[in-house]
Amino acid sequence: MKQILLLLLITTSTLCYSQAIEYGKLTPKGDFTEYRAKSGDIVKVGDTLILGKRSLDRCYNHIINKRSQKLATPILGYPMKIIKFKAYDTEKQGYKVFAIFKSWAGGQLMIDYESAIKVREVKKPGAMTRSEAIYKLRKAKELLNAGKITQDRYDDLLKELNPIID
Repeated sequence: MKQILLLLLITTSTLCYSQAIEYGKLTPKGDFTEYRAKSGDIVKVGDTLILGKRSLDRCYNHIINKRSQKLATPILGYPMKIIKFKAYDTEKQGYKVFAIFKSWAGGQLMIDYESAIKVREVKKPGAMTRSEAIYKLRKAKELLNAGKITQDRYDDLLKELNPIID
């Protein structure tokens, strides 16, 4: 009997916590384990994001601590493991999703996921950088000029890489 109760308790608590949220279909405040971003990418608890460049002169605009202070320490390339997602509502902007991380100082950091990705304050591991996209496009142009790829293939690649380059 005790084993059944323990199994039921574990299953119930897991089901209650394992919720997913999706951009454009955000729900009221809460903790979530998975987020489908505007880009269609699925980001989960346990995934790692890489700290990018600061979008403001002296701090990150979309990375804050629990006291709502913007992160100022520039630690480019620092890996940050997601421990949970939170959806918060604001009167002006509606719901926003924040990825929550443990900071190197022991506290927690909150990242406005969509905004931070857009301005490259964070990136997913393996995500292409601007310089990598330019290099790939130059190589594709060489292949096009050599007759190794079609104009349609080059145009498709251009559409894919332009958002990264701009």
